[in-house]
Amino acid sequence: MTPDLLLRTPRQWVHYTAERLRAAYEADEAEGIAWWVVEECLGCTRTELLLSRDERDLPSIDSILERLLRHEPVQYIFGRTTWRGLSLRVTPATLIPRPETAELVDQALTLYPADRPIRVLDACTGSGCIAIALKKERPCWQVDALDVSAEALTIAQANAEANQIAVRFFRHDLLGDAPLPDYDLIVSNPPYVRLSEQAEMTPQVLDYEPHAALFVPDNDALIFYRALAGLHAATLCVEINEAFGREVCEVFRQAGYADIQLIHDSYGKARIVTGRMAL
Repeated sequence: MTPDLLLRTPRQWVHYTAERLRAAYEADEAEGIAWWVVEECLGCTRTELLLSRDERDLPSIDSILERLLRHEPVQYIFGRTTWRGLSLRVTPATLIPRPETAELVDQALTLYPADRPIRVLDACTGSGCIAIALKKERPCWQVDALDVSAEALTIAQANAEANQIAVRFFRHDLLGDAPLPDYDLIVSNPPYVRLSEQAEMTPQVLDYEPHAALFVPDNDALIFYRALAGLHAATLCVEINEAFGREVCEVFRQAGYADIQLIHDSYGKARIVTGRMAL
């Protein structure tokens, strides 16, 4: 649909975009996406948009709105997102980094002194966000990152280079490849959503994000946690499905971990489990 006015101020474009998006999004979400879209289309910051009264044309706005109304994530439309101060490229080969994963990074950073050189592995790295964030905060840490997806690893390597962060990425299947060398700390956001939970998911996630990075079988929901515990790192720090906090703790206990902690996120959901290998 062609806008009634071809020329609008940035605020008018935000209002137009938000109104169109309310057909598929809650009002607050529509407003947030609208600002993002107009900022990207005009190449301006939020402050610049608020101050500008110039009328401009946005010829691409309707094609973008059509994609958004089909629930395509705005991050995939523009091919990037900002997370923990990092500008990251994202594609349908990688999950979109989420706030709860930022809390996983926050927790991992507390597990060793900032000035102690350690070997760290980010397992199931996807976009590389965890590995890059850890290395940025702890330059003395040696950070490696693995994924089974070659396409995801290409994105992750590009993100590390764009942010000028040195991380070693490599392809590895946690469920089938040979054992890895020892690490002081393994951090991971592995697949943990049961296939039966698809009905509860939004179209933005279910229809667009990579299923291999999301789902596990209902009859073996802890498969990745057993694999991670079997690596016998000195310390584990993992993101979990809130429905399986106790079960993940038990997997770690049986693998020889002690000082196991189940940590709730800022929404009160069981989200992180940590453990240290018993001496």
